[in-house]
Amino acid sequence: MRKFAIVLSAAILASIALAPAQTKPMEISIAPSQASQLSVCEKLLKDGNADKAFTDIQKNLLNYNSIDLPRALYVEGKAKAAMAEKAAGDAKKKLHAEAALDFMRVVTFFPYAAEAGSSLVETGSALKAMGDNASAAAAWDAAISKYPNSPAQAEAQGLMAKLSPTTAPKE
Repeated sequence: MRKFAIVLSAAILASIALAPAQTKPMEISIAPSQASQLSVCEKLLKDGNADKAFTDIQKNLLNYNSIDLPRALYVEGKAKAAMAEKAAGDAKKKLHAEAALDFMRVVTFFPYAAEAGSSLVETGSALKAMGDNASAAAAWDAAISKYPNSPAQAEAQGLMAKLSPTTAPKE
């Protein structure tokens, strides 16, 4: 499992390095039927029903277009992260790893989507939950530099401040 975590961390860090920095916000309009379905999943997640939210997202994942897909992947990642908090052992690590990959798909394939900055922050949180503080710090550092003047930047700065100085990325 440790080898998998190292390979996963390397892949995520490579994706972070290759993702372009945000230069302008992207305006997105979501089709009402897909928007309402995603809203239902977000409500399920907020109400603590991550399993149902995950199932509903998975059931419809192939139906989302490129405008809706970043939000769907973000919600799927959040559902997996919530499910991981209730799991134990290898199942917990696996769910955190899958959540990190969902978040990185948003950052890598949709760097200008509204969810991209938050996805990078969530990637760091999933990596930290897996015990990889150095990679978490690198993800948060990337959120700070790639998404300036955003809520993601502020959140990442707060999370970085909680880490010990030895885990911060080296300049």
